[in-house]
Amino acid sequence: MTATHKPPTETQPAQQPAQLAIEERAAAVAAALAKFAKAHTDRDAMPDGAAYDVDIAMAATVNGQPLAAEVTADVTVGHAQTRASSVGPDQNHVIAAILAKLNTRTRNKILHDLPAEFAAAGELPEVDPEAIEDVKAFRKALRAEVSQDVKGSVTATVTATIE
Repeated sequence: MTATHKPPTETQPAQQPAQLAIEERAAAVAAALAKFAKAHTDRDAMPDGAAYDVDIAMAATVNGQPLAAEVTADVTVGHAQTRASSVGPDQNHVIAAILAKLNTRTRNKILHDLPAEFAAAGELPEVDPEAIEDVKAFRKALRAEVSQDVKGSVTATVTATIE
């Protein structure tokens, strides 16, 4: 892999690039590899439960300056599993359903007054704590349990030597 610097412009004379510290060269190579990995990692190509011993010997240049690295990794692929979670309805829909149960005058008053009160005070008006608890129970009652199949995660233990 080779990283290059921009060529000099017509108004700027060509000059030798400054010697880069090994940490800077390693960071540039790692950034390039991260982009490569993001573009080419395909979880579907690795079966559940697979394990890989990966050895990489790499010779790179950054602005013409060398960087050598040896990387070893133990890569493991987890097994698919079912994850339980809960989902609730869209909160805009919930509020609209509540407002739809009110008469037009009350609904319009709420839609006008509440934003005005919030704008003036920077917060919603005080509400009885019992009413807050009622709403929490109401929202909980509107949640549904769902199961979702998820692929096993890919993990790696990596060691590297950089010169």
